[in-house]
Order: sequence, then C-alpha cells, then structure tokens
Amino acid sequence: MRKESNQKPAGPLQPFSAIAVDYYSKYAVTKAITSASAEEVADFFVKELVLKFGSPKKILSDRGTAFWAKLTETIFSLVSIKQVKTTTYHPETN
Repeated sequence: MRKESNQKPAGPLQPFSAIAVDYYSKYAVTKAITSASAEEVADFFVKELVLKFGSPKKILSDRGTAFWAKLTETIFSLVSIKQVKTTTYHPETN
C-alpha cells in the first residue's frame, strides 16, 4: 500500500529530487532541489537526515559525482559514515 505524498513534483524551478530511504524501515525522506551538485546533496544530507535523525553508519549510493565529490566525502568522514557504491548498471541495487 502506498501513501500519497504532499511533496510537489519536480518542475522547472526545482528539477531534481533528493531521496533517502532507510534500509530496514523503508521510511523515505524526499526534497526537491535545484541541482544535483555536491553542495545541494550535502545540504540535504545534513539538514534533512543528520540533524533530524542522527548520523547513519553506512550510506549506499549510486556512482553519481555528487556523492563522491570531495565535499561529501569530507562530511561523511567527519561523521564516521562508511560509503558503499552500487554496482554499475545494476538498477535493482537502488
């Protein structure tokens, strides 16, 4: 069963969506963002996840450049998060 979301769909002013899903509970946090840059991803991660729920032990992400930029790697190392990459061309992992 799926619950309707109050989040506005991505559009011309905010064409991207940042999505984080808890592996065990399947609880999802989403936010429309203006770009897929490392700064936007880091801002989403800190403000929407770490400050509200605490720091995760591990983060599984695709091989997007925003997740592997120096900024995000620095933030992840500061809060002791292990980064795990998905397998290339294997969408089932996402």
